[in-house]
Amino acid sequence: MNNPIISKDDMAKLLGRSLSATEDTNYDMYLGIAIERIKDLLCLTELPDTLPIDLQLLIARCFAVFSVEQGTTLENIENKKVEDFSVSYNTESKETPMSRFVHLNVIAISKYSQCQAKSKSGELCYGDSFRFI
Repeated sequence: MNNPIISKDDMAKLLGRSLSATEDTNYDMYLGIAIERIKDLLCLTELPDTLPIDLQLLIARCFAVFSVEQGTTLENIENKKVEDFSVSYNTESKETPMSRFVHLNVIAISKYSQCQAKSKSGELCYGDSFRFI
């Protein structure tokens, strides 16, 4: 990407933190993957030319999922101890980082989603009824 739709500075502001060294180095690739994931999630072929701030935030949060997926964040630390250094990880959750992202951002996703169920009506082998396809 020559001119990303969200600059590195804006991404850091949207995330509320500085980009990690890995995120900074791989910024264009991570942003491209986040955009493709969002387009797939929203059933879009293209994003709007002008991105509303809440859609930018959705892309930024999806961008942040990569660090979680790669285990480079501290989200799964349950507790830590300073003396004699001890760290405990929460391994109870069966939820993936991406499914958690979807769950936490369901309002924005539903706002922009173009996904629709299609139905056919008429005489089917089930009689007069709707059959979702």
